[in-house]
Order: sequence, then structure tokens, then C-alpha cells
Amino acid sequence: MASRQIHPWLIAPILGILGAVGPLAIDLYLPGMPQITSELGISEGVVQFSLMTFLAGLMMGQLFYGPLSDRVGRKPMIVGGLLLFIVASLGCAFVQNGEQLLALRFVQGLGGAIGRVAGMAVVRDLYTGPTAAKLVAMMMLVLGLAPILGPLMGSAILMFASWRWIFVFLALFGVGCIVLVMTLMPETRLPHQRTSSHPIAALKNYGSLLVSRQYMPYVATMAFAQAGIYAYLTGSSFAFINIHGISPTLFSCIFASNAVGLMIGAQSGTRLLGRFSAETIIRRALATYILAAVTLLSLELAGEMNVVLLPVLLFVIITSIGFVLPLCGVMALESQGKISGTAAALMGACQFGFGTIAALVIGLTANGTAIPMAVTIALAAIAAGITANWAFPKPEPSEELCLGEKSV
Repeated sequence: MASRQIHPWLIAPILGILGAVGPLAIDLYLPGMPQITSELGISEGVVQFSLMTFLAGLMMGQLFYGPLSDRVGRKPMIVGGLLLFIVASLGCAFVQNGEQLLALRFVQGLGGAIGRVAGMAVVRDLYTGPTAAKLVAMMMLVLGLAPILGPLMGSAILMFASWRWIFVFLALFGVGCIVLVMTLMPETRLPHQRTSSHPIAALKNYGSLLVSRQYMPYVATMAFAQAGIYAYLTGSSFAFINIHGISPTLFSCIFASNAVGLMIGAQSGTRLLGRFSAETIIRRALATYILAAVTLLSLELAGEMNVVLLPVLLFVIITSIGFVLPLCGVMALESQGKISGTAAALMGACQFGFGTIAALVIGLTANGTAIPMAVTIALAAIAAGITANWAFPKPEPSEELCLGEKSV
């Protein structure tokens, strides 16, 4: 048991940094997407597909790493996933065509998926109750810096070097993560727990979760809402830099402000639980999301969008999604205590899966305008709203009160 003892203030930054591997690999290269298009001689859609293939790797990795880390331990899987991430990142730095970029981004996603899975698994290994909640909050504080700093760092690299150095930086980041894990993090999955874990059982649990009325409506709402974020990630750099002519540095500042909006929404939503039920907060946030998304689409179709209205509407959209994601996650896992790890892995896979679809749609319909992005965001918002209003199970008043008291 001694090997499992580690102070939350030490483990939280490590887990937050591990969780940031995937987001950084997305956010860091966004400012360089137009440059990649030009240098490799490929279309805007192909570069947007590279985000789709990365998300597909993250989705598949989620389902793979969770059960396997239960079986062989956390640290071996973390190191193995990070090594795969490092090799793929270096490969991306030397690609010569779009096909190589798409393939290596998929492999990079497979490796990067370990960060998110390992973080939540280690938390469950070490702590329960209020201590676990505080640990997750500290993790999110570190993780929340990734979408703020990522584009800014990417822009800084582009000021002095080629976009290829962005992927070199990601490889070095992966090396640093391995050093942190090997020197400071103990193995938290004990031997007797590993031998009692069976990956086949996880497959059966996945099947039961897919038909659970207490789980899937919340996960589907979360996945639809997050599809809007990935539509924004896929199309925003071209909308701002190519269409509206702003610099990569200014785009990074706008992107960072939206990341702050996401954090504001997440913090505000949980604080409102003392006054409103989670379902009420989610539905009202989605109504705001739909209104802003439809307004965005209408202005794009009418040709009235400008460089002032676009970031304002996107800020409202991303902040609204910030209210939805954590509350849907809490509600989905509320009744899945015995298989919370498997439930969390499937939840993450669904989110990345819907994100992959959003990126695919935008890549297939890329036409040099922001309309594909706006259409996808609007459809995602409407789908999330319909799911939340028609499919949520009706909670008992006592359950709403209990959840609110736990969360405050």
C-alpha cells in the first residue's frame, strides 16, 4: 500500500499534464494549418481531415487503454502510449504529403489517448469522496491551460520556425511526460487488482451502457454538444486567418479567450446546482447555444458576418457548452459507480467519436467559406437540445436536491 501514497498537490499537476497531451496536439497546430496546406500542396479539407484522424485515434485509444491498464497496470500503459505519441509526432514533422499526415495523426491520437484515460484511472485508484473531487478540480485547473496556451505557443513557434517544429515540440513534451511519470508517479494499480480484471467483462459492460436510459441520454447530449467544439476547432483557423485575414497570433488570442469561456461555463454550471437541477441548467445552456449557433449560421448564409461578430458568437457558443459538459458527465456517471471506469472510457470515446464526425463533415464540405463550420455547429446544437429535452430521465426531487448538495 505504501507505493500508492502520494500527496494530491503532487499528483494533480502530473495527471493534468498527462491529460493535456491530447488537447495540446490539437490546439498547438491550429495556427499552422494554413501553412501546412500551402507547403504540402494539399487542400484545406485534407488538413481538416488530419484533425479528424487524430480524433479517431483518441476515440479508439480510449476504449483500448482503459480495460488494458486495469490488467497490466497504469505506468506501463502510460509509458507505452507516450512512446507511440512521440514516434508519431516526429513522423508528422517529416511528412511530405497529405496521406502521410493523415496516417501519422491517427497514430499520434492512439498514443495521446492514454493521458486522459490514465488521469481518471489514477484518481479512482488513489482516492474517493471529497479528496477525489478536489484532485479532479486541481487536474482541471492544469488541463484548462492547454487550450489557452496551446495556440499561443503554436503561433510563437511559427514566428521563428516552420510548422514542422510544432510536432518536434510535441515529441519533446511527450518525453518530458515520461520523465515525470517514471520519477514522480507510483504504480497505483496493485497486483491483486490486476489479476481480478478481465477485458472481456469490459466489453459486456460497454454493451449494457449503450442501452442504459440512465446513462446514454446524458452521454449523447454531451457528445452532440462537444461536436460543436470540434467543428469550431476544425474550421476556425481558416475562418479567421484565410477569410477574415487576421494574423495567426491574433487568432491564438481569440482562441484563448474562448478557452477561458469554456472554463467559466464549467465553473458557473456546477455552482448553480444549489439553486437549479442539473437538467434545468443543461437545457437553458443549450437554448443559449442553439440561439447563438443559429444566429451564426444565418449571418454566414446572408454574407453579413464580420470579424467582430464571429468571435463574439463563438464565445457565447463555447461558454454555453462549458455549462453542459461537466454536468452531463456527473449525471451520466451518477448511477454507474461499480463500472465508473468503463463508463468514463465509453463517455470519452463517444465525445471523440462525434468530434471525428464533425471534423469529417467539415473536411468533406470545405468550400473556402465558414458555412460548413456554421452548419455543423448549428446541427450539433439542435441535436443536443432535442436529446436533452426529450430523452433525459425524469429525476426524483430528492435526487436533484442530493446532487446539488454534493456538488456545492
